[in-house]
Amino acid sequence: MIIKEILIGVAALSLIALAFIPLSLRIQGKVRERAVKNQLEAISAAGKMYLSEKGIKRIEYKILANDGVVPTLESVMGEKYDNIILDSEGGTVTVFTPEGKKISAKY
Repeated sequence: MIIKEILIGVAALSLIALAFIPLSLRIQGKVRERAVKNQLEAISAAGKMYLSEKGIKRIEYKILANDGVVPTLESVMGEKYDNIILDSEGGTVTVFTPEGKKISAKY
């Protein structure tokens, strides 16, 4: 009788765990997306200041990183920052994950 109750308890806990795994993965994905967006916002803020200080119209992320204005960022979701170009008129910075997910931030 005790073994049957233990098995029922283990089965119930397994079902609960199975219900929370997809939720946990979704939350983890949202946290990673937010981290990428925060990095884009940091690039944008630093780039706007750099453009204003230097009196130039456009700047590439690579130059900002090489000049030490922003750190060289590590990928969170496989995204690449090397193609980001900021314009003094403002706009949107966008990166894509290897799965094709688009993550953007306006500046």
